[in-house]
Amino acid sequence: GRQTKTEPLQHCTGNTGSPSRGASSPMAMYFDSLGAFIHKRINEHLYQSTLAVVAIVVGALCAWDGPRVWRVLVKATFVVIAANAACCEAEARQMDQVAELIVIVLAMATTLLSIHSCFGGAQTVLGALLGFVAAQCCLDTTPLLPTVPGIPEVLHTVGVLIGIRICTTWQTPLLTTFTPLLGGLLVISGTGVFLSRGLAAMMGCGGALQRCTVPILPPDMPWAIAAKELLGPVGPMGMLVGHFGCAFLAAIVHDLSGGRLVPSLLTLICGILAAAVAAPMGDITCDASFGNNCTLWLKPLSDWCWPTVGGIVWAGFTAAAAYRQMSSLLTSP
Repeated sequence: GRQTKTEPLQHCTGNTGSPSRGASSPMAMYFDSLGAFIHKRINEHLYQSTLAVVAIVVGALCAWDGPRVWRVLVKATFVVIAANAACCEAEARQMDQVAELIVIVLAMATTLLSIHSCFGGAQTVLGALLGFVAAQCCLDTTPLLPTVPGIPEVLHTVGVLIGIRICTTWQTPLLTTFTPLLGGLLVISGTGVFLSRGLAAMMGCGGALQRCTVPILPPDMPWAIAAKELLGPVGPMGMLVGHFGCAFLAAIVHDLSGGRLVPSLLTLICGILAAAVAAPMGDITCDASFGNNCTLWLKPLSDWCWPTVGGIVWAGFTAAAAYRQMSSLLTSP
């Protein structure tokens, strides 16, 4: 008879043992499982130095020529989403490993060919998805908005429309601001992890390297955690939406100011500097006795040296990369 897997991977549940908050929705289940799977695989990857090098290379490409790298990133994003959905469906039907692999490969190939033949349509779908996620992040961070009747639906609709417009009509000016920011995050976080592990190997100190003694990460910290700490205390998804908003405002300022670079660059890096300053300010202005009454931006961080120092370096790298890309945008016909 048909063979089934004796040890299911439980990919769609993220090995949590309980259904996720949006498990009733297939789309929510797919994305929840994708996030849990990627988070687990990346954080538990044995070769964190290799992941750091990959992050540095991808980040450098984004910082050097973001609009051209964008096409590859969009295709890779949709291929990963398709593979995740196919994996969930195969596991739900208890397929054997060979059949599951065939289904995943077919889903990835079909998605890649479809996007390659109609890249404009893929950008429209991606814009709608990003706009919906941004609207949901706004609702999650403001508890009062979801209680108002009709507000969640209006925010989702507006977010989808703005996301479509950004990924189609406003794509080029926005990519010249957002891709340097994203590339800087990848380069600085990857460099921090790579240098910390290299320094630990030369010093033979293992995991005893302290952040506030040397402005560098502990050698045993995964790359994803290092990047997450650079984003700030609010959380990775909320801060990514915030940084994307800064990139969007920077593109608008660049257009309204007639191509002036200084105001645009300051607008672009203001979110990075705010997160870097908020890390040490939590220890100064917010006592632990405040508990949940302490604002999220000022919660004390046990180790704020890396978010502060790394954030300042990230801001400088982003400004330099954005300066180059914005200058090339001005000279292009």
